[in-house]
Amino acid sequence: MAIKYCQGHPRRAEEVFGWGRDAVNTGLNELRTGIRCMDDFSARGRLKTEEHQPELASVIHALVEPESQADPKFQTPLAYTRITAKAVCERLKANAAGRISMCQPNAPSTTF
Repeated sequence: MAIKYCQGHPRRAEEVFGWGRDAVNTGLNELRTGIRCMDDFSARGRLKTEEHQPELASVIHALVEPESQADPKFQTPLAYTRITAKAVCERLKANAAGRISMCQPNAPSTTF
């Protein structure tokens, strides 16, 4: 498309079709060389907290377990807890005493 309608110009393909200029340029280079460019998407982004701190899940379960109860109607195998994520965070901070940097103030909410 970029070669046929835009004379091989990525900027023109961006204007006409709304495609990303870098993506068009990559595709044109792949076509020219015959080599497929691969991105390493799995290496991008932040690692999960469980990978940084494998002991964190067991610590959270130990804190939440006394506050947990079964589904009152026994319709699901899930356990419900009456403790909030903020309270868990505060208890983690109190127990860790600075050893583990866990609860970030603006971290996205996580289901415990």
